[in-house]
Amino acid sequence: MSPLYSGSADEWSYLNGASTVLSLSVDFIIDNFEDQMKKAGKLNSHPFTVNDTQWHIEVIPESVAADSKGFVGVFLCNDDEAEAEAFCKFKVGYTENVMDFKKIGKDWGYKQFFSHQKCKEQLKNGRFELNAVIKVKANKEGTPIHGKGTIFCTKPLSNVGAQIFEAKSYTDYQIICNEKSFSCHKVYLAIASPVFKTMIESKMKEAKESTLVLEDCYEDLIDNFLRFIYTGRMDEEALKENCVGFLELGEKYDMGGLKIIAEQTMIAILDTENMLTFFQAGNLYRGENIRS
Repeated sequence: MSPLYSGSADEWSYLNGASTVLSLSVDFIIDNFEDQMKKAGKLNSHPFTVNDTQWHIEVIPESVAADSKGFVGVFLCNDDEAEAEAFCKFKVGYTENVMDFKKIGKDWGYKQFFSHQKCKEQLKNGRFELNAVIKVKANKEGTPIHGKGTIFCTKPLSNVGAQIFEAKSYTDYQIICNEKSFSCHKVYLAIASPVFKTMIESKMKEAKESTLVLEDCYEDLIDNFLRFIYTGRMDEEALKENCVGFLELGEKYDMGGLKIIAEQTMIAILDTENMLTFFQAGNLYRGENIRS
């Protein structure tokens, strides 16, 4: 996902297939925030999907309203303006504010989340790091938000991408695993991974032959890995069975979102039998969450 305001906004949701509540942890990071506090305006995160409606986080570094000057504002905004019952927790540094479940239409938040002075004390190397935990109730009790057994990336899901993945028309690249060839498209690989992009644009053997051979990988792992690249979603059971493999692929190809959902799954199914394996994988593949 491309940078926003010199920072980044990677939003992912982990859906438990049996849950009726969608829970998201959204991070919105803005660099050089002291400079932003000198300007009146709004900074918006990338959009994310909650219960088939589109939302985003809005940060106001300096308000134009007289009663809010000298304060930072933080809001959860519903782009579709479809009313939904939601819970939200905003946290920056040691400052935290919580809204229990209530119906939200267009937006909800704090015009005076904290003062500029308090904000400066909690910046990390000049960066404003906001974490928002959002839960939205499903329309019907017992009905999953996006479908049982699926992990969804919160950037909008492209049905076209799914159709292209299944049809495999006009492919221009091959990934080979255990002598099985997976036909794919360079443009999808390059957009999903800066490592793939560099590989494809270089004079390396993989670029000249439009072929990448992967060793020590399972065919099902690569099939689901490519499906994730094209569609932003993954089968829940496949993720549980191969979470360490997906963490490794996420690290190898610099795909932070894949690492996040792999770690979330590892944490969710952590037990005494897999604990050592998961912690070792976290150390090997820089899984910060599973190590902490």
